[in-house]
This record gives sequence, C-alpha cells and structure tokens, in this order.
Amino acid sequence: MTDDSTGKLRPDDLHQDELRQKIDALVARLPASLVYSLLSEIEGMDSEPTDRVQLVRQYVIEYLNRQRTNRARRLFTNLFEAFLIDDDALYHAGVVIPGMLQRVDVGALWEALSRDAFPLLAVEAQEMLDEMARGDVIDRILRSPIATVMKERMRVASVKHLDAVLATRKTVEELLAGMSRNRSRRTRLMSGFLEKTPHIDVGTLRLMHLILTGAEGPAKPVIDRLEEFPAGCSSEAEANRLADRLLDATESLRDRCGDDLAAMLPLSVLSVKRNYPVAALYSGRAASIPAAAMP
Repeated sequence: MTDDSTGKLRPDDLHQDELRQKIDALVARLPASLVYSLLSEIEGMDSEPTDRVQLVRQYVIEYLNRQRTNRARRLFTNLFEAFLIDDDALYHAGVVIPGMLQRVDVGALWEALSRDAFPLLAVEAQEMLDEMARGDVIDRILRSPIATVMKERMRVASVKHLDAVLATRKTVEELLAGMSRNRSRRTRLMSGFLEKTPHIDVGTLRLMHLILTGAEGPAKPVIDRLEEFPAGCSSEAEANRLADRLLDATESLRDRCGDDLAAMLPLSVLSVKRNYPVAALYSGRAASIPAAAMP
C-alpha cells in the first residue's frame, strides 16, 4: 500500500516487505523437512499469535506454495502416488517395463482427461485449491476432506471415460497418440546423454486404468503389500527376510492380480521405496526359480 499524499510505501508496508525478504532468505537455505518443522513450531506457539508471528506463518506458507501452481493436476496425481517412479534412465530406456509408471505418464493422462473427461471439474478443483492455498500449505490441503471428495470425483469421471476409450482400438490409439504429444520431455542432465524416445503403450494405459478403479479395486492388494516394505534395512538378516517376503508376496499377487500389477510390487520396492538390498536379493532369487514353476 502507498501513502495517498506522497505515493510512497507506508512504514508498515516497508516493514512487511523486509520481513518477507528475511523469511524467504531463511527458508531458501533450509531443507523442506525443516521448513515444515519451522511452520509447525510457529503454529504451536502458546497464547494468541502476535501479528508478526501471523505474518511469518503466512510468508512461509506462500514460499512453500509458490512453485506448486498446478494444484488440480497435483490432486489427480495423488491417485497414483503409491506407484509413481521418477527415474531418467528408465524413462529413456526405450522399452516398456511391466508395472512401471512414471510421473510424466500420469501428467500426460491428466492433460487428456482434464480436457475430455472432466474439464469443468478440473477448473473447479484448481479454483478451490487456489483459494484454500491462501491460508495453508498445499500438501495439507490435498489431504483435507474437501480435496478428498474432489479427488474421488476425478477418479469416477476418469474411470467412466477410460472404460469407453478402452472399448475400441481406434479410441485407444487416438488417446495414446494424444498422450505421447503431451508427455513432458525431461530436461535433467541425464537426458542429454540418452537419445531413445520414450513412448506410452496400451499396457501403461491399462495399468493406470486399473489403479484408478479405486482403493477396493485390483490395485489395493499391491498397495497393502507395498506398505510391508520399509525404505531401508538395518541388517543383512533383515534384508534376506524381506527379500523372501517380497518373493512370496509377488507370486501371490501374480495369482490374484495378474502379471502387470504383480510386477509393480518389486519395482516399487526398488524405485519408490529405494530399498536396493532387498530388490537385489529378490532379483537373484526370482531368477533362480525354474520357468516351469512360474505361474
């Protein structure tokens, strides 16, 4: 705000700008986890917060939300979060890996569905999340009851649309072509050294359709079993025990859910949980199983 008589910033506004700059400089030097800890400490202060504390809280929230503007897409992506992989080498491998779901795959699906399946809902969700983000960090908002209801509406509309698309070869080919055009190109360093063009095939589309069938659908057993595997191991004995469990769980899921969904479990232990010892032990043991013994 400016003083009407001079056109200059008022002292209170200058003070707030200086405070915002200090907060931005402080938060920029902190890991994200510590920023959230700072925000929690501010919000947990005893007695009624002062105006300055309220300003600090607001500026931290604004900093955290600043780079997260595609909020409706982020909400939609949460439907797949348990299985998402961010791996440049796999992205550029030039082959389709069963059970692999890259974040850019979901981004391409969002572009298609937000245009063809639920355009008005996409706008409604973005506007609602933008308004809610004025007073809280987006990660909390996406877990709120209001956002959960909106996400379920997206899921239902997506399944209905994909049911129709998957019914004919022509509509499948049209959707895959559109998703390939919309699929983001990686700009990270590794991308400069890998030339194979990534592509989306019908298996990946069907995999996303399976996941979208909901918490009680075909993906639920995989999500449940994935929760049994931590991000690391405390000992070699634990790694061996978990590798045995992973082998048994994958074979059990193959019987219940099919090859594609079953393959998501060990791949997610590797690329989502990043439990490399367990994944390596599992790979060796799975390779030693005779082909005749495989379902």
